[in-house]
Amino acid sequence: MKIKIFIARMLTISLIGKILSYFYNDKIPFRGMVFNTSIPEISPATKAELFWKIYESAEIRFIQKYLPESFDVIELGSSIGVVSSLIRKRLYKNACLICVEAHPALSRHIPVNLNLNRLYHNVECLNMAINYNKKSNNNVFFTPGHLSTTGRLTCGNPQHNSIMVKAVTLFELKSAYHINDFVLIADIEGEEVYIIRQDREALRDCQHIFFELHNTTYAGVPVSVDDMLKELIDIHGFYLQDRHDNVVYLNRNTGTIAK
Repeated sequence: MKIKIFIARMLTISLIGKILSYFYNDKIPFRGMVFNTSIPEISPATKAELFWKIYESAEIRFIQKYLPESFDVIELGSSIGVVSSLIRKRLYKNACLICVEAHPALSRHIPVNLNLNRLYHNVECLNMAINYNKKSNNNVFFTPGHLSTTGRLTCGNPQHNSIMVKAVTLFELKSAYHINDFVLIADIEGEEVYIIRQDREALRDCQHIFFELHNTTYAGVPVSVDDMLKELIDIHGFYLQDRHDNVVYLNRNTGTIAK
């Protein structure tokens, strides 16, 4: 395992990403598709991860194996639209995909990559952030991380590079787009704890969940990945079907795997 981690780190160093970016003119091939990586918010490391097919590998593997084609999908933390494109490619044409991304530049880039792969149909791309703080005045601050897949939200004390973003809840999203039974796919850097603990009404209609869970805090108290997983099972009635580290797939049917 340590050898694999070392190799992965060497393959994704900044120099390798810059060489790949130059060679492919910022159109990086990935799993039968091509992704535009020309905006400055996409790091050389991310470009290298795409080329070597290690970008969000566990999440993508679960989606390709288990995502049901007929459900509407709400994807939280869509980043540059790579996973979004794989989702849209798998879904039936009449199924809807809602992509939510807090970083404005990345949110604007999602349609670029969907269009590049001829997948921009029945898709809504929203520059919003999941947030349940009633004192936020419907806005939160998003602070970008060093990679396109990282970033943090706060309702106060913004940093110098923080960006104000419209806040939304999962229930508000599904209500706005008249979504009933749906699939939830989320990688939102710990904010998933608020969905799990404050949006039971929305989760009631959720039939499948693909989560990248993160150790976080809630009301100042540490919450672990296993804590959240236990709540999804014991409180919300999901069944764990597959797991790789902190990436999990759950559905409503015990012992039943989506085909």
